[in-house]
Amino acid sequence: MIGTTTTVHAMETGCVLRSDAHGRGYMTEALHAVVQTAWLSADRIRIFATCHPENMASQRLLERYEFIRKGRLRTYQVYPNISGEPTDVFLYDRVRG
Repeated sequence: MIGTTTTVHAMETGCVLRSDAHGRGYMTEALHAVVQTAWLSADRIRIFATCHPENMASQRLLERYEFIRKGRLRTYQVYPNISGEPTDVFLYDRVRG
C-alpha cells in the first residue's frame, strides 16, 4: 500500500509492503510513479517521505531516488506490523531542481 498527501507546493508519501512481497521491485515502481506524479504540478517543489529507522531497503531506495535524510521524528508513526505504539521515523525529502 502506498499513500500520498498533497498540497500545492509539497507531496508526502509513505508505504507499507507485506514481507512476502519484499525484493520484487514493487516499491521501486511505486516510488517512481509518485515522483513522476509529484512533478506534474509546476507549483510542487518538494516531496517528503518517511521510513522506519531499521528499514535499510527503504532508506537505500529513497536515497537512490535522490531523497535526502533530514532527521529523525520521535514517536511519529504507528507501524501495525511492528507495534501498536508510535515509533520513530526518518524523514526524507527531495526538492525539485
